[in-house]
Amino acid sequence: MEADKNSIIKALSERTIRELPLDDFKPAAVLIPIIAGAGPRRLILTVRTGEVEHHKNQISFPGGRMDEGETLQETAVRENFEEVGIDPSVVRVLGRLDDMYTISNYRVTPYVAWIDKKFELRASPRETAEILEVPISDLLDPKIHKSSEAVWMDQKFNVHFYYWGSHTIWGATGFILEQFLRLYEEVKN
Repeated sequence: MEADKNSIIKALSERTIRELPLDDFKPAAVLIPIIAGAGPRRLILTVRTGEVEHHKNQISFPGGRMDEGETLQETAVRENFEEVGIDPSVVRVLGRLDDMYTISNYRVTPYVAWIDKKFELRASPRETAEILEVPISDLLDPKIHKSSEAVWMDQKFNVHFYYWGSHTIWGATGFILEQFLRLYEEVKN
């Protein structure tokens, strides 16, 4: 069974969010777009180009650095439009997950969004080499998920790897994805 929009909203609103201080990190946000139209629920991820400043050729959620005068949620929706072309008018932000720090000195805030209206994908040639529509059911398959312990900033944590087809999803995206998938599994009908 698939989780529905209302159960995701409820689960997101009831959880205690870990908000991290900015300190020397720059604010950034990503969008976790759930495509809820025809077919199975899917997430939009991108393969970054070799032209971007950080995390070249890696898989990520649409997102980036916050611009002056906007909120983090606005950043996530704007970056989604810039990187994959989904019009902000069809994006319904449901809530957010925990902040995280990246090795590229960003504090990333992930926002979960629901898209059930018609949209068109259009990759940004400078930022997006490929747009992936990954079925959530594939990502929930324990056979494609591995984790290993690492230490960063004097703290132990798990690095999550998802092997989907020829792609490896890991790093900050793997961390965010694991957090999302735990929530999704809790609320699916």
